[in-house]
Amino acid sequence: MLDWFGADKFDRILRSALKHREIQIAEKVTDNEYIITNGRSEIRSGITELRRKYSKLRDPACIAEFADRAAYELSLEDRLISFTNAQAFLRLIVLSSSEVKPDTISADFAGSLKKAVCYTGDNNDIYMLNKKYLKRWAVPEEVLFSVADRNMGRILSKVKYSFGNIGSGIKIIEFETSGSPLVVSMMLCTDFREFVTEKLGKRFLVAAPSRETMIAVQEVEDSVLSSLGQAVVNDYKWADNPLSTDVFLYTPSEIKVAGHFVKE
Repeated sequence: MLDWFGADKFDRILRSALKHREIQIAEKVTDNEYIITNGRSEIRSGITELRRKYSKLRDPACIAEFADRAAYELSLEDRLISFTNAQAFLRLIVLSSSEVKPDTISADFAGSLKKAVCYTGDNNDIYMLNKKYLKRWAVPEEVLFSVADRNMGRILSKVKYSFGNIGSGIKIIEFETSGSPLVVSMMLCTDFREFVTEKLGKRFLVAAPSRETMIAVQEVEDSVLSSLGQAVVNDYKWADNPLSTDVFLYTPSEIKVAGHFVKE
């Protein structure tokens, strides 16, 4: 059972932790949602889970962690005040259609997948960029996509991968996705086609059944594509973060769905 009698103490500790990091509560939207500011930028934070955790553990460390996260997010917001400062932090992220919200800066990619613009300070903690920034910066969406596309090359240049074979000598590239959650999103960027073309040829297939799995394969016959599709469906079925059961064909002029496979 929650201890609501500790609410005043919780609030004092939270305010103290924020003050220690030179930030503060600007407004209580509700009892469980605060606007936090550093005097330059502000973020809206829900504290229901934090309050619940503190009530259970009675450990100020969880509040300190929350305050650290708030300070970090505000520092990112500071960088987004102007487009000049923000450019280096923009990235592309692949989303399923169901993940796209009305205020998301997004565009069609292929099949049921979308590409969206996000921002990050470390390529690990990812924050979606919403349309309020288009008005703030007076910059069209196409420019944001272009800058984010260019920045994805930094991730691509550091990605780890290995070669393998399937069937009768068909080459594949398996990408190590245990690092940045943006690795799978490399499939969206312009440099990705050139990177894989150098290794597999001008026409190749890409499958990303989850955010933890991505492979590129030499273009194959339909019989082999069917087997690949079933493997994709199986990965999708058991994935923690499923993404798509489509297999995509990359050519010099387009990206399209080579096969759409349905989970059983």
